[in-house]
Amino acid sequence: MARLSKTVRRTLFSLVCVTVFFVLLLCCIIQLEDQFSKYLRSSVQRGINGYVAGLSKGTAENRLTIVDKSILHVGALAGIAASYFSYPEASSLLFHYIYGDGEQLKLSSSYFRKSKYLKRVIQGYGNGLHGPLSLRQGDDWRLSLAFNPYFLNISSEKVVIFHPKIEFVRPSDGSVFTVVPIGKLKLNIYDNIVSTLSPTPFYVYAEWNAETE
Repeated sequence: MARLSKTVRRTLFSLVCVTVFFVLLLCCIIQLEDQFSKYLRSSVQRGINGYVAGLSKGTAENRLTIVDKSILHVGALAGIAASYFSYPEASSLLFHYIYGDGEQLKLSSSYFRKSKYLKRVIQGYGNGLHGPLSLRQGDDWRLSLAFNPYFLNISSEKVVIFHPKIEFVRPSDGSVFTVVPIGKLKLNIYDNIVSTLSPTPFYVYAEWNAETE
């Protein structure tokens, strides 16, 4: 038993060391600003974006294999999970697009109704149906990852932000991509890669009472 306990302790110690190593490595890649971290982040970002660009080109040329598509599904699920805490609306939208049945999706309005960018837009346009409206990602990263372009239906009682048909570009078009920031790491996600996973278009919206503004 003593020998077994010693083996277990060594195993647990090794697992803790490996976990700490990967956590520190992840912090270096996505957050820290020392020279080593910047170099590591740049290398990882360049490598991942280069690989994804290659997949996008393969998608546009219709030469992805079943293995490639399986990797894309794993990558999509990993990306959805990784972005859930920072960009929950975009994460829910992407999951519904790839794995949903086309039913309309209602997103939580908790972020949108507090967005300083949206407040300015709503105040500027006033009541009525407006759109499609577009924004630069730097204007509001979280909004842009969920709605871009977007439509607004504004009244004295309620505000609705929506898109009537979420649908990415065709697999043959490899020119459109979205920058997804994960901490300080910025990844390019090409629309046509998502399109090759046979997603289903759908209507998506969020709404809130105007008096909460």
